[in-house]
Amino acid sequence: MPDSTQDSISSKIRQRQTESAQEPASAIAADPAAPRLTPTKLLLLAGMAVVTFLLTATIVVLVARLAVTPGSNADQGPLPLLPREPDGVTIVSKQVDTNTIALPGADAPLAAGPDIADGYAIELGSALSFAELSARFAQLAAQNAEAGLDQLEPRATLVETSTGLEAILLVGPYKTEEAAAEACLNIALPQGIECKASRFKGELISRE
Repeated sequence: MPDSTQDSISSKIRQRQTESAQEPASAIAADPAAPRLTPTKLLLLAGMAVVTFLLTATIVVLVARLAVTPGSNADQGPLPLLPREPDGVTIVSKQVDTNTIALPGADAPLAAGPDIADGYAIELGSALSFAELSARFAQLAAQNAEAGLDQLEPRATLVETSTGLEAILLVGPYKTEEAAAEACLNIALPQGIECKASRFKGELISRE
């Protein structure tokens, strides 16, 4: 084959390859309906990609935390506001005893019953009968309510004197003899009646 013919064929081949390479670009440029990526669209797509990535990462972290803590507090309901009680221990709230009244000058609680007299008392004179002592206690208790005398127990005991038997009024109980002696200093007594500390004993009498 002559060289001129061969050069002509090679030239046509190169021209055809050049045209083939330019066809896609020219076809796109020639199609006005083809979408174009503007800078604004690029920024929007980039933002959406970042948000999607953050949401995916958050979900992955939450799933991982739930996976590594099986049987956690989430499975046991809401957390209690108060601390849990130790096993085998019952916590009981302390109740205020509204029946307990602090008595000025009285250091001991009232006696438990008519057959129980313990501690110390204040001795408030004598009389010829228990009824007289009951009336005396009612009067003294009303006059010395601020000292707590009206909340104590009146008891009577018999003693033999040179003139016969007499009933002695004892009011208590007090924990110590000193407390009873101090109570004597804080009560008002009518003329002729003395107060002194004594053992709490005798028979429970009426409060009138």
